[in-house]
Amino acid sequence: MNDTTVQGTDADDDGIRDDIETLIADTYADETVRRYARGYARGMQAALLSGEDEQGPPSDLALEISNGMGAMIVCLNGQGLDGQAAGRLLFFETMNNELRLAAYSRFDSALDGTVSRVPAAQDILPNCDQLAGDS
Repeated sequence: MNDTTVQGTDADDDGIRDDIETLIADTYADETVRRYARGYARGMQAALLSGEDEQGPPSDLALEISNGMGAMIVCLNGQGLDGQAAGRLLFFETMNNELRLAAYSRFDSALDGTVSRVPAAQDILPNCDQLAGDS
């Protein structure tokens, strides 16, 4: 179903690989949870694509992507899920070849020396639908 490039196949061009979208649909029954999981997956894909270049992304872009993914973890927690476990599942399924692991490594290296602070849950939870970027 998916090619082995960093980008993979995204037939509907929504920023989420088709195999990851299928995984989310098959794993989570609740549509709100699916929306937040797709938001996290969209962040993972952005991280991969930003790390596709050998130099990696600028640290401010990497920090923005990372903070968005952290917010989606909080949103998943707000739905009664273990957001960290959901994030790990999506992470490991997303990083399923050497090219993707190398791209993520470059993204992760761009975060070296940065300080990230996810806002408090009470500041994130009212904005989860907007942050997820799903309609």
